[in-house]
Amino acid sequence: MKYNLAIFDLDGTLLNTLEDLADSVNIALEAGGFPIRSIDEIREFIGSGVSELIRLSLPENTDANTFEQTLRLFKGNYLNNMKKKTKPYDGIIELLTVLKSWGVKTAVVSNKFEAGTKELCAHFFRGLIDTAMGDSGEYKRKPDPSGMLAVIKSLGEKPEKVLYIADSLIDIETAKNACVDFIGVSWGFRDRHFLRLNGANTVIEHPSELLMFF
Repeated sequence: MKYNLAIFDLDGTLLNTLEDLADSVNIALEAGGFPIRSIDEIREFIGSGVSELIRLSLPENTDANTFEQTLRLFKGNYLNNMKKKTKPYDGIIELLTVLKSWGVKTAVVSNKFEAGTKELCAHFFRGLIDTAMGDSGEYKRKPDPSGMLAVIKSLGEKPEKVLYIADSLIDIETAKNACVDFIGVSWGFRDRHFLRLNGANTVIEHPSELLMFF
């Protein structure tokens, strides 16, 4: 077995969270009297954490107080509604079940805020994910590798035995910074062309294809 640990991004890799994120962003924007954003815009804004998502969703030069208020409104609404439309991508539960049966360790490292990351993993993947890390402020967000390296160490592994599976440019950069192998997924928020153009040497179309790497 080449890899002992599979680390996954969450949004756009394990879970399709796009509609719930967009709904909560637009509720917060409407409350402040700002124009709402389209699904395609929200898709482009996702990846660097919810603070960046809200910053990009607000008009340029929005003042700091308005930004903080909008961010609080978003987080409050999202925590209460993040499981309404969100669901695992087809084949994800089956993939995680097989990996567990093979003794492969699994983890999530996400730029989503910590409470949201842990709650979604507990709800959708109970018993199938060994540990989940979101943005708590303890480590810098991806593409900084510190959070991922901490997870790898906590699970008793070395980077050369880790495969990172994800869907964005930030994730490609994170893998390089952490010195772990990377596989892109085309079913998420970025397509095969984008991933290959930005340095992903391997891109898969369905979760079942990942099993050949273990």
